[in-house]
Amino acid sequence: MDAREFIEVIQREAIDAPYKKILKELLHPKPTMPMEAWTSEVDKSVGMSLHARAETEQRRARWFHDLDDNGRELVKELLQECAELSAVSILNVLDGIGSYEGSFKLIAMDEKGNRTVINPENGEMLHDVFYDVRAEAERTASNGDHQP
Repeated sequence: MDAREFIEVIQREAIDAPYKKILKELLHPKPTMPMEAWTSEVDKSVGMSLHARAETEQRRARWFHDLDDNGRELVKELLQECAELSAVSILNVLDGIGSYEGSFKLIAMDEKGNRTVINPENGEMLHDVFYDVRAEAERTASNGDHQP
């Protein structure tokens, strides 16, 4: 694994997956289950938490569905931007940018135990690789090569 592959994993797992999960919850919230359905004490404890989460999802979904098309699109953009900024902020920390005075060495280990330094000391900074990968994806999408 190199820095580019690492960034692709970050894009897929730390940006796209949470964004899609929240968007799915806004479009299709989980139904609440009546509290009477929980019989054991463990079920009741877990059930209360799940019930509260489902109520929150439904409240947010009602709000989201009440927005006009422009409002829903803005919310989608904000969710995407928030996920990206969170990932870039972590990459900045790994790159040694910000208030932490020090550096990190990120090592990938494959299934065979082979180790690769993702962010070698004199290599390209991870946040720069992120922006390069994102720009390439945007160019590909704008050229009509993007597959849904």
